[in-house]
Amino acid sequence: MSEPLRVLIVEDLEDDAILLALALRRGGYDLEFKRVDTPSAFSLELERRYWDIIISDYAMPQFCGLDALEILNESGIDIPFILVSGTIGEDVAVEAMKSGASDYFMKGNLKRLAVSVKRELREAEMRRERKKAVEALKESEVKYRALFENSRDPIYINREDGEFIDFNQSFLDLFGYTKQEVENINTCDIYMSPDDRTRLIDEIKIKGFASDFEVKMRKKNGASMDCLISATTRLDDERTVIGYQGIIRDITERKRAEAALRESEEKFSKAFRSNPNSIIISTQKDGKIIEVNPEFERVFGHKYNETIGKTAFELNLWVDPSDRDALVSLLQKQGYAKNKELGFRAKSGEIRICQYSVEIIKIRDEPYMISTVRDITEQKQAEYELSRLAIAIDQAAETVTITDTEGAIQYVNPAFEQTTGYAKQEAIGKNPKMLKSGKHDESFYKNLWDTVTSGEVWHGRIVNKKKNGELYEEESTISPIKDETGAITGYVAVKRDVTKEVFLEKELRETQKLNAIGTLAGGIAHDLNNILMPILGYSTMAKDIAAKDSETEECLNEIISAGHRAKELVKQILTFSRRGEQDFQSLEIYLIVKEALKLMKATIPATIKIVENIDTKSSYIMGDATQIHQVVVNLCTNAAYAMKKNGGVLTVTLQRKRFESSLQDFVKLSVSDTGGGMEPATLERIFEPFFTTKPQGEGTGLGLSVIHGIVESHGGHIDVESQPGEGTTLHVLLPLIEQLPGGKSVEQEKHKKTKVKGKALVVDDQVDVVKTIGKILNFLGYKTTIMTDSEEALKHFTKNPDVYDFVITDMTMPKMTGDKLAREMMKLREDIPVILMTGYSDIIDKEKAREIGVRALINKPITSYELSSVLDRELVDR
Repeated sequence: MSEPLRVLIVEDLEDDAILLALALRRGGYDLEFKRVDTPSAFSLELERRYWDIIISDYAMPQFCGLDALEILNESGIDIPFILVSGTIGEDVAVEAMKSGASDYFMKGNLKRLAVSVKRELREAEMRRERKKAVEALKESEVKYRALFENSRDPIYINREDGEFIDFNQSFLDLFGYTKQEVENINTCDIYMSPDDRTRLIDEIKIKGFASDFEVKMRKKNGASMDCLISATTRLDDERTVIGYQGIIRDITERKRAEAALRESEEKFSKAFRSNPNSIIISTQKDGKIIEVNPEFERVFGHKYNETIGKTAFELNLWVDPSDRDALVSLLQKQGYAKNKELGFRAKSGEIRICQYSVEIIKIRDEPYMISTVRDITEQKQAEYELSRLAIAIDQAAETVTITDTEGAIQYVNPAFEQTTGYAKQEAIGKNPKMLKSGKHDESFYKNLWDTVTSGEVWHGRIVNKKKNGELYEEESTISPIKDETGAITGYVAVKRDVTKEVFLEKELRETQKLNAIGTLAGGIAHDLNNILMPILGYSTMAKDIAAKDSETEECLNEIISAGHRAKELVKQILTFSRRGEQDFQSLEIYLIVKEALKLMKATIPATIKIVENIDTKSSYIMGDATQIHQVVVNLCTNAAYAMKKNGGVLTVTLQRKRFESSLQDFVKLSVSDTGGGMEPATLERIFEPFFTTKPQGEGTGLGLSVIHGIVESHGGHIDVESQPGEGTTLHVLLPLIEQLPGGKSVEQEKHKKTKVKGKALVVDDQVDVVKTIGKILNFLGYKTTIMTDSEEALKHFTKNPDVYDFVITDMTMPKMTGDKLAREMMKLREDIPVILMTGYSDIIDKEKAREIGVRALINKPITSYELSSVLDRELVDR
């Protein structure tokens, strides 16, 4: 084990100080050190008198090692001082040693530093001990007389012939003489038998001393006393015996007590010696202890021989002396005291809390006190710890339940009451089964019970039910409680409500799932839009060529209609995955409702009848067609689910609505079912995210929450009517617009030739897409150059920047994206119109496109009519 060492290092360089510290630590020291490098800091640390040793550099900017040594010498403090240097000469080292330095070392050779430190510390300790001894001797000469005179034990000093030279008052009190009388008697006169003195002197001559030598002594009145004498010789300067000095202890009472005890030794001794409590027998008259049992020695640390003949006060047993006074008063009144909780001090200074009882007994007609002291220190500590534990359990945030071996609840903490809703009085005596939720089968509980009854700890999650019927999930640890033999006496359950955590974990998983779907949807959208591009592009061109009202035109209309449905389906996928932007335009809403119902008829069971009450004059709204389609489909899907088991009628109503309190006209969409309806508690929460009444795996709880958001984003309102057993109706109100800004159905859409001619550069990495755009532009009257490599396109444009009237480029391409290509081209020719196409991109939108100077951002797939319209708007009209 490392030896602790506190070192004051006088050194201006931190690294050198650390090297010294490392050398000492390698030498086996547990080091605490401080570095100083100025006289004032050094003097301040000396005043603390804290450091064991000083190690000083010889040369420093502020002052040198010899200056530090001089400051140390002037302080008068005895601390070893070791000098170190990188350049010290032998003459300087000798000067330092003469000035009081303990040793010196070169900085490059510190191997013996730890050894030197150990030697100097030892020598310093020896100096301090010698100094203490000299000072103690001086003090002892002063104290000796006081101790001699005030000692309660008789002390005497005599010559070799027995004549008394000195004695104290206790000596006179014990023998009954006056001072003058003692001066006229011999030591032999106080022995009952001269042989006892002869034996004592022989003992002293053989051993050099006598300790607790038992003799019989005579008082002035002739009474005999049993005494113990401890004595030594008195020597002159020639080491010749000139007399003796000794201490006498009267053990007459002890001897009498011993005699009394011997009378009943057989019946008392065993109980006395083996008693688990400390037992003290003392005289009532002066409280001198005449006997203690081994337990007293063990508890209080006082050996038997140093205890006998002394009082509890002399042994410093009383923590509070007033306790002794109170006990003496009680003994005088009633002769006993029982089970008093008192503090006693052991020899080590440790305070022991004890249960103290005392009573008066008679031994040979003499009154004695027998005290029984039961050490309850550990018990009190255990009670304190138990109290702390009880407080901690009471204040714990986790629920704590303790049961017996049969499972009957014996204790619950306040957290249990708060979590479950059951008061402590309601839970005590009950079985935890009262919390069963029905969410676990019997095998779950059997496994739990088998685990804890076998002595193991069970960990897991349990879904329980509160008093109000609400379900909650707990992280549980259930452990057996064992006694000292290992037998199970009960069980303790510590549980933490993790309902919110489980909800958040589920929400996170749903979010991650939606993000994954969104990523997949984005990729699908891009590829599908590229595929749809030639379908819609060529079919719209072909329609313009086909004869009006011909079978060919009819077929092309079906292709175009299917293409538009596919285009809208892609938009729905992007909306579901949160990756589609809202595209608000004037919509004839009844067409969207009919389109959605056409889809529903193909998907819902035949047991459900669809009734349509559609007002085709309900007029126009401003909205996102894909999202409105999603609203209708979601509401119908939920209604169909409510009738999944028994079938029923699904009614969809669309009508104009005007409220007296508002000048605004609305269109009202109502979706009704004849299912089981909803309870009021469910109605309050149906628009909450992740709330669902469907079984796990059949719903996320996101549908109505998303619908609610879509309706609000369209300036509308949604509410619900439902009664248990009477079905459910959801109403959606959307504001109507006054005029139709424009727009035609697919069947009405006719191509309009563009007003100008020119040359276009078309760039897209998909060959079929770039060919389609090229064909459409040629059809519209433009000359085109098509390219599938964006970098090659930039090189080509760099050589011919003034050849082209406009550029159409895809956004997502390898090597160089469309937005970057646009920037580079506009650097070469600032006024070049650039139109950006995207099948799907989450890094560009219309606002960002405008910021970089792009004329238009168009979404694939695009028809020849739509492209013609964009070119007229962005090129001709400007």
